[in-house]
Amino acid sequence: MNATSSLAVSLLILSSMGNTATAQIIKDDNIPFVLKTGTSSNYTLTNEYKKLYQKLYTYRNLNNNWDGYDGVRPPEEVITTTEKFISILEKNLIPPPVSMVSGSGQVALFWKNKSEYIEVDFDENNYLSYFCKLNNKVYGEDGVIVSSHISEKLLSSLNFLHEKNTTTQAKNKSVIYNKRSTIETDFLTFVS
Repeated sequence: MNATSSLAVSLLILSSMGNTATAQIIKDDNIPFVLKTGTSSNYTLTNEYKKLYQKLYTYRNLNNNWDGYDGVRPPEEVITTTEKFISILEKNLIPPPVSMVSGSGQVALFWKNKSEYIEVDFDENNYLSYFCKLNNKVYGEDGVIVSSHISEKLLSSLNFLHEKNTTTQAKNKSVIYNKRSTIETDFLTFVS
């Protein structure tokens, strides 16, 4: 099991435990996965990205032991690399992810919709790793250089998750963003 998948598995285990004492993650519960449609979608997308950048800024202000378990602040180069990747997502109109930070100083972004999950992790300057669980398939890649574009496989995965989410919204005609949350994730509830 590689570092990316082990982090994702441990985060999923933590979320299923529902015990806040085990929390080693800061989450932003104000960023829904849903990409709103209509004339205000670009405005909404821009505002959601603004919130995401603001959340990353808070990671710069973390002190040692920020989580009560000897958590360390992410190194500046990790935060900068994460910001660079987020700007690429924003330019490609990818729905904004949720951000989190681990006690080891790793920053991660994730998208979750029902049983589908994509996580992108940053623990080195200009490199990322990603983990995907889509269509009952699990895959990922380590050591991906953060450049001016998103790797083809990751972009395909993000587009697949977005298309699936959009199709579900169209079928159900109504989407409610459910604020019920666990340690690191929020869930979308679809109503027919």
